[in-house]
Parts: sequence; structure tokens; C-alpha cells
Amino acid sequence: MITVFSMGCPFLLSGCWDQKEINQLAIINMLGIDMTKDKAGLELYYQSINPSGLAVKQGGGGTSPVYTYKVAGSSTHASFGYEVSDILPRKVFPDHYQALVVSEKYAREGLSVLLNSYELQISRRANVELVVTDSSMHKVMNTYIPFEKMPGKSLSSIIDIQSKESSRAIKNSRFKDILENIESSKATIVNFIRLNDENSDNTTKNFEKIDAYQRSFVLDGGAVFLHDKMIGKIPINEIKWHYFLNGNVESFLQSLTVGGHSVEIEVGKSKVKKSLTISKGVPILSFHITSDLRLRSDNIPEETGIDKLHQIETTFNKAAEKEAGEFIEGATRKGWDLLGIKDRISYQEKKDWKLAMQDDTELWKKTRFVIHVKSVLSTEGTLLSPYNWNNKEE
Repeated sequence: MITVFSMGCPFLLSGCWDQKEINQLAIINMLGIDMTKDKAGLELYYQSINPSGLAVKQGGGGTSPVYTYKVAGSSTHASFGYEVSDILPRKVFPDHYQALVVSEKYAREGLSVLLNSYELQISRRANVELVVTDSSMHKVMNTYIPFEKMPGKSLSSIIDIQSKESSRAIKNSRFKDILENIESSKATIVNFIRLNDENSDNTTKNFEKIDAYQRSFVLDGGAVFLHDKMIGKIPINEIKWHYFLNGNVESFLQSLTVGGHSVEIEVGKSKVKKSLTISKGVPILSFHITSDLRLRSDNIPEETGIDKLHQIETTFNKAAEKEAGEFIEGATRKGWDLLGIKDRISYQEKKDWKLAMQDDTELWKKTRFVIHVKSVLSTEGTLLSPYNWNNKEE
């Protein structure tokens, strides 16, 4: 009996009959989508991984780790998977791509055709990174990124790191995030990128140059979407306040001036309590935010004590209340409902809310924001007082 079982094992372990060899597949790492110049159709860029180009070689010329194929036409997005096979000698395998880059021009026209096409696919990637760019799509999709040979992986890694460590990138910048709000009045923010040097070398020699900053993608703020269309852009240094007001911040640095001296603190986890009320027909959205702070740079020429810590805390509280308030008020004036206020108002059942909504269909734009911040500062390391030789007598 044991002998028979042993003889059968190789057949059970032989694998799937329809298994595809890796050298028969074009594994797509990143997609790029732009509109044709006459806006009558789309241009799609498929960036496929070249496994032999990823292998480390000693000596000899470089081999490209990825190859980019472009197709264009007036058909819907779903048809392009067949059209690219006219020139690509392998079966397209899009199930593991890591980033989708769309042009700003296409994003402002609306992504409904793209979204509908993807939702109909069994292998849709709703959690793939979605970014917008105003750089040339041709150059974006034909740029080698130093340090990480696969541009799609490089892009997703940059977003992951910066969203956690500096709040300069949107953590949830995916297809699914657009879809979640597509029938809502709430705006969605996705990451915006650009090429730092539009004239960078698009050969493998780019890997050999030490100036990596000039030859890479860089984050450039956030693209604001309402439903399926891009309606505006947020500067990169203001994204942190979006996190801060929503209670999703993990970490960011904030520069302060305390008593004429520069201080830099790191804002950590923050807890946010929101309450929506109405007074004399005006909605009031109140924020009560508590934040953990860490001292990262201290140029105040005095020993670190309780009074000094409280002074820094108070300065941060006032700065955060002011800057976060200016951010959300500015977005509201532009018609960007980043907090889903309109939906929240529509759910209100009390009489005063009903009367106010009857008189003004755009009531949410009159919302007054009240922000209260309370912080607790801690110090690390052993420095009790900053070194300051300039104030010492010779």
C-alpha cells in the first residue's frame, strides 16, 4: 500500500496542467494612460518586466529590466489588452501591476470609462496605486528609476514611506478609494507626481549616474477628485493637514518659532473627535484634537524644563489650529468637500437642519470650522540644553 502511494505522489505534485511558464508571460509592472492629442481616444503604456534584466550581472552591458509598449486607439480601455498583443510577443499578465499613472488631462476629463471597464474585469486591481501626472506620459513611462529597477515598485514604495513618515503622500490613493466616493459629494485625494528632469537619460546608463534626484519621480501634492473627475490640486506640504483633521496622521515635522528661536517638532499619532451642530442656520463643525509631539530640533538657549515644554506645546497648538483651519476653509471655498460635510448634513433629521437645508441647497459651503488642539510634548536623547557658543564670552 505504501509503495503504491509513493508511486502516485509525483503525479499529484506535477502542478497544474494549464500552468504558464514565466518566459511566456509579459508581467505588467506599471500602466500609463493618456488621451490622444485630439481627445478622441486613449494612449496606453504597458510596462512589462524583463526577468533577465533584473538579474545581477558581472561586467558587460546593461539589459533593460523593463520594456514599455504603447498602443493607441478610439476603443474602450478593455480592448487594449488585445491590441498590445499585436506587438508584444508574450501573453499579457496584468494581475500584479503595482501602479497606474494617468495624465492630468485625462483625469480632468473623467475616469468613468476606465473605472467601468476595470469593474467588469474578474482580475481587476481595485487596490492598485493610482497617481496623476502633468509630466509627459511618454517620458514617465520610459524613465529608469535609480535604486529600484521596477518603476511601479519604486512609486508604491515612495508613497508607502512618505505617507507613514512625513504625511506628504496619500496612503489610500487607489482605484477603490475613487470608487468608494464616486456617488458621494465627498472629494477624494490621490497622489500627484512629476518627473524631476524631463530630459533624463532613458537608457540603462541612467543607473550609472550618481545624481539620482535629477532622474526620478517626485511626489508633487494631491489631485482632488469629485466623482470621477479631477477638479483641483493640493500642495504637497498641505496634505498633512488633511491627515491631521481626519485623525489618520502617523507622523510629520512642523517648524515653529518660539520666543524668536527656531524649533522643530515631530507630530505623532493624533486623536480626533468631531461634532456637527447648527447655530442660526450656520453649520458648525468642531474638532477636538489631541496629539503626541516629540522634540527634534531645539535652538532655544535655555535648559529644557516644564515651562519650556509648555511654551512649545502652546505654540504648536496655535499654529496647528491656524494652519489646519486655513487649509479646510480654503478647500471649502473652492467647493472641495474633503470631509464629506454635505453628506453628513443630509443625514440630519432635526427641524432646524431641515429648515436650513430648504433655504440653501449648498448649505455645507457655509460651514464654520472650530478647531481645538491639545498636545503633549516629550523629549528623547540626553540633551537638556542646546549648545550655544555664540552667546558665550571669549
